[in-house]
Amino acid sequence: MDDWHNIGSPALHSSSLKLQCYNGNLLNVKGECHVHIQYKDKHYDLPLIVINGSSSPLLGIQWIKMMLLNLNDIVHGQNPAQSYVHKIYDAAALNTTLQKYKQLLNKELGHCTKVQAHIQLKLDAIPKFFKPRPIPFAYLECVKEEIQRNVEAGILERIDTSPWPAPIVPVKKLNGKVGTCGDFKVTINHQMLIDQHPIPSIDELLVRLNNGQKFTKLDLSDAYLQVD
Repeated sequence: MDDWHNIGSPALHSSSLKLQCYNGNLLNVKGECHVHIQYKDKHYDLPLIVINGSSSPLLGIQWIKMMLLNLNDIVHGQNPAQSYVHKIYDAAALNTTLQKYKQLLNKELGHCTKVQAHIQLKLDAIPKFFKPRPIPFAYLECVKEEIQRNVEAGILERIDTSPWPAPIVPVKKLNGKVGTCGDFKVTINHQMLIDQHPIPSIDELLVRLNNGQKFTKLDLSDAYLQVD
């Protein structure tokens, strides 16, 4: 709608098109009009579909075919210093890239190699035994699958006895899978020597990031399990 208003709101006529999003929702089509387009010294009279709502405009396959567009040559941005070229790669180029970075793109669990985690117990620490809690039947199969996945990945090791057994807590993740967390507060947490090194506050971190130009957010899969 915003782009339609920006070009002068040309008269619309009803459209028989039914446009559907990838998630199955139907778009509310307001109407259709024809617009005069100039691109690289050529002129075109092309249909424009207007939908209710505010969203980014899409270049349809009909325009691409009629204008004989090469998408690899389309430059985004008005400022040459800040513009970029949208590239489309063929299967061979994609496979080459995937092979080049296969160590980064694989689904295997990573390992922290810079430091080795360790737990330091108090001198008077006594092992505690805690019985497993009942798991909801709705989570039972998912928990079994998750434990088996961890065993196959070398994260967990099957044992018959232990002086420090702790119950697990199933947690449903955003992706629909069920993760397993050990409830160590009832067994080992209060018998540990805690690292008292102060953690920087948000204000301290923001000061350190002052004048920074490039930032990234890392979401590690099974982050705690990547530490040996």
